[in-house]
This record gives sequence, C-alpha cells and structure tokens, in this order.
Amino acid sequence: MEKNVFTDERVREAFKKFVVVKLYCDQKYGPSSGERAAFNMELEKTLTPSTQQPQYVVLDPESREAVATWGWVRAHLSDPQLFVDKMLAGLQAVKDF
Repeated sequence: MEKNVFTDERVREAFKKFVVVKLYCDQKYGPSSGERAAFNMELEKTLTPSTQQPQYVVLDPESREAVATWGWVRAHLSDPQLFVDKMLAGLQAVKDF
C-alpha cells in the first residue's frame, strides 16, 4: 500500500488533511516488544471492528473516538481514488460527528 497507493498524488494531497500515525502490532523483536505488540493489538481491537492489517482509522480530534475505519482492499492498488474516497468520507464523518 505505502509503495503503490500512498505515492499517488491524489492520496498524498488527501494525507495533508490528516495527522498520520502508524501503529504496529506485529513487532516481534526488541526489548519488551511482545508487551508493546499486545498493547497495540488491544488498542486496534478497541478502535476497529477488525484486526485486518493494514487497518485505517480516522479519529475525531476532540472526542478521540473512531469515526471511520477500513481495512486493506486489493482494489486500492489499481484505483487509488477509492482510497482517497474512504479518507475524505472519514474526514466528513469527523465534521458530522
């Protein structure tokens, strides 16, 4: 996704409207990485209906509640505009929240 979709100019422009945070829950190496991975997995379960990876979440900046979530879809690779549409729908959900 990052190499094929995030490099699309439409996606890059849409990302400018967000604060991007990466949450890794599959880290298996390093000091206490197992504890971090377990904590991050629980956070992912709290924020999203799935543990599919990658998972995208739009949080309301005031309430910090998830207003939109979606997982990886193969169609995003061939049509990055579909990903942009999800992002903008999430942004609209924040405004409507």
